[in-house]
Amino acid sequence: MAETLRSARALGLYAALAILIVDHGANIAHHLSSAAQDRTAFVWSLAWWPFAVAHGLDPLYTHFVWQPVGVSLLWVTAVPLLGLLLSPLTLTAGPVFAYNVAIIAAPALSAWAFYHLGRRCGAAEAPALIGGYIYGFSTYVLQQDNAALNLSLVPLPPLMILLAIERVAGRLPSRTFSLGLAALLAAQCLLSLEIAAFCVVFGALAWVLALFYLPAWRPGLRRLLPDGLIAGVVLAMVLSPLLWQMFETRGAMRLPIVWRYYFVTDLENIAVPSGANMWGRLTGWAMAPRGANEEDGYLGAPLLLMLAMMLPAARREAHMRYLFVLFACFLVASLGPLLWCGGRPTSILMPWFPFSALPILGDAVPARFALFVSLAAALIAVLFMGRPGRWRLALGVLAGRAMLPRPHVWGGIPDDPFFAPGRVQAVLGVNPQLLILPFSINGPSSYWQVESRFAFTQTGGYLGFPPAAMQDYPAVSALFGNHTGPGFAGDFARFAIATGTQFVVETRATTPSMAAAVATLGWPARRVDDVTILTVPHG
Repeated sequence: MAETLRSARALGLYAALAILIVDHGANIAHHLSSAAQDRTAFVWSLAWWPFAVAHGLDPLYTHFVWQPVGVSLLWVTAVPLLGLLLSPLTLTAGPVFAYNVAIIAAPALSAWAFYHLGRRCGAAEAPALIGGYIYGFSTYVLQQDNAALNLSLVPLPPLMILLAIERVAGRLPSRTFSLGLAALLAAQCLLSLEIAAFCVVFGALAWVLALFYLPAWRPGLRRLLPDGLIAGVVLAMVLSPLLWQMFETRGAMRLPIVWRYYFVTDLENIAVPSGANMWGRLTGWAMAPRGANEEDGYLGAPLLLMLAMMLPAARREAHMRYLFVLFACFLVASLGPLLWCGGRPTSILMPWFPFSALPILGDAVPARFALFVSLAAALIAVLFMGRPGRWRLALGVLAGRAMLPRPHVWGGIPDDPFFAPGRVQAVLGVNPQLLILPFSINGPSSYWQVESRFAFTQTGGYLGFPPAAMQDYPAVSALFGNHTGPGFAGDFARFAIATGTQFVVETRATTPSMAAAVATLGWPARRVDDVTILTVPHG
């Protein structure tokens, strides 16, 4: 009972911190977290699952965006598990409210899961609490929490480690471990397939290294192998319908190759904060901006000092040596195939370079390996704080403060009178096919589809990068980049006609140059509410 009360107290503390750091007074019923367009993709996803189930639609594949080819929701960040779990909240309070609640809850739940891992590893309550904060409120989590809900909600990796420790120690039966691991991996796949794949790859690495560095654990580790394989078989059986559809649509998405080289941890960023960090922003001592939101690698001087002070223990203690080797492997992998330093790429090849050429794994964004860097660092920090000396706890608190982000951004909800429920049907009929400007990532067209209660299909929309079948249209590249050039009008016309688009809708946010280029086509236009509607000629 006492441990249950401590657990509840820890959750309450993390929830209060999440409200203070992430919400900081925002009215989550009337504001929308972040200013990035990724937020509209998650609002769309949370609204889609109850809508699809209620209307008997395939929830895993949609033609409501990127018609006529549609999108497999297994290859984008559709968070199906959250869509189902939050559906009561979505249906009663709306998808914006549900999304905001999930964004605030993500760091708290992640920290809480790590707290239990720390306690199971023998840590006292205070070190486990601080360690949970270092993991759950890490730079990685709070950076991704700006918009990438699928990447910031990470309570499951610590629970997988906890299961493995219990099984290796012989405190957990084989069947319980296999079923539990399969359940956690299945849940992670339905939150983020990318993080689930990372867990499998880095989990296998952790197992191999443990065999080498932890000889006393070898009997338990050998038991872990067949149990893990059984968990994989169970996972494949449970997710077989999803895996089969993924196999059938495996060529539907084609990501830019440059991502694996660009979205990496900058070597300088490990110790030097970016502008996303509060202290870096206030003091001006910050890494040069790179124009990307994948600056997840910052650990901060206090945490790095804690790690440095534990290095002597790594020479004496096998488990500390093992954790440091894991930390180093995760950190080096997060640096990507080519080393970046000070906001600039170098020509230095890194150990991840051979893996970047592999199928599937090569598409991984190395900067996101910072999740596992934070996990290993938090475990070392917990063991550091568990040793004699209250000053160690104080240093842990300083480590948490050093990672504080700049104030979380909250924006207005991008409502538009034309997309109010029932309005689109009244003007354009049932289920019209629209192309909305600004296009895809440049505007909230996915949110407007939710606002209209899925009253239209759209040529475009934003749930991630355009499907591979659409990338071959020259107009898509120009529209996605929100720019016009020679030949744009003709390319745009051919794209709209080829996709069966019925109407082009220009909203208030359409750039004058885009509107002027489309106007040269001479298509019939009319003004309704605050939008301009152009009818696409066919035949």
